[in-house]
Amino acid sequence: MKTELENFVRISKRLGKDKSLVLGSFGNTSVKTDDGRYMMIKASGTRLKDMTSHAGWRQLRIQQVLDLLDDEALKALDSDHNHTVNDALLKTCCDDKPAKVRPSIESFFHAILDRCVIHLHPAAVLSVACAKDGHHHLVGLFAHKKNKPLWIPYVGLGFTCAKEIAHHVSMYKKEHRRSPSILVVQNHGLIISEKDPDAAAHRVEKTMKVFEKVMVPLKGKPAKESDPEEMLHIAHTIRMAIHEATDQRINTAHLNNKTIAGFMNLPNAESLCLGGPITNDEAAFTHGPPVLLADAAPETISRAIKDRLDAGFKAPAAYLIRPHGLFVAKPDNHMDEVTDVCMAYMRIRTAAATMGGARPIPKTLLDQYAEPTA
Repeated sequence: MKTELENFVRISKRLGKDKSLVLGSFGNTSVKTDDGRYMMIKASGTRLKDMTSHAGWRQLRIQQVLDLLDDEALKALDSDHNHTVNDALLKTCCDDKPAKVRPSIESFFHAILDRCVIHLHPAAVLSVACAKDGHHHLVGLFAHKKNKPLWIPYVGLGFTCAKEIAHHVSMYKKEHRRSPSILVVQNHGLIISEKDPDAAAHRVEKTMKVFEKVMVPLKGKPAKESDPEEMLHIAHTIRMAIHEATDQRINTAHLNNKTIAGFMNLPNAESLCLGGPITNDEAAFTHGPPVLLADAAPETISRAIKDRLDAGFKAPAAYLIRPHGLFVAKPDNHMDEVTDVCMAYMRIRTAAATMGGARPIPKTLLDQYAEPTA
């Protein structure tokens, strides 16, 4: 078990340092013991790059996790009772870590798959997974590859996601007479399933080379250096508008670079900023796409916030104001992550537009707009 743990931690840290694969605390990894009785999986909220041999993971009894998937009482619960599922999952842990360190909610599908599982949310994969014609393009990308990916329709996270994966994996095995090693979950991300951590990491690298082909370069020339006083005024206007609309007090940060300028200058930029969140990550961190505005007048910003609230979503956390760039509105402890997410989803939405456009998650399947945990 010591060697398994060392390999598990080593691969997790290696992948976690690659920003093209991992944003913040997104994604999870797991490895099972040789006897198939136990599984070590990343703890919820832990960053892959921060995992150690002593912290950042939980050990679970695999059979107990599988038994939960057949629990009729849990199957009958709706998303408002996710805490019940989480508590049941916590009871499958068999280590000396405190209860506040919870196993990933995705432990269920990790238990179903091969000995080592890597689940990531790379922008290149999400561009396909979140596109309306994503499944069609996935087939095309791997048309001449021996290893065909398995496409999983989006039904939610955690328990419900695992049930859907189990169903499609069973059908895949009947057709191909083997288990899938590459799974793409619609509006969610990439899953790699292999016999050992090094094989899984290698599979990630090979798979990403295929998906990178769909990405669209975003390069623009930012406006000349902004007047600091004007930027402070715009930031203050956004804070006041959010406070008036939601009674929340937040902080703001300003950023402009080639990617932001390139996105704002796209002829279809306005349409790329419409619709609801395309992943639960986007819902949690930015509350949907950024708002694109031609000016920073108080009434313009207030109207944009009201429109988003009237549509049944939370107040936007990202504001693209021409020609000044991106303004992020969020508590300081999540500012960097929200900025990274916003930048990634500009690229995701741009690439998805070449595949039929972005596919928002139905409101009924958004996971309660959970706030990010770091």
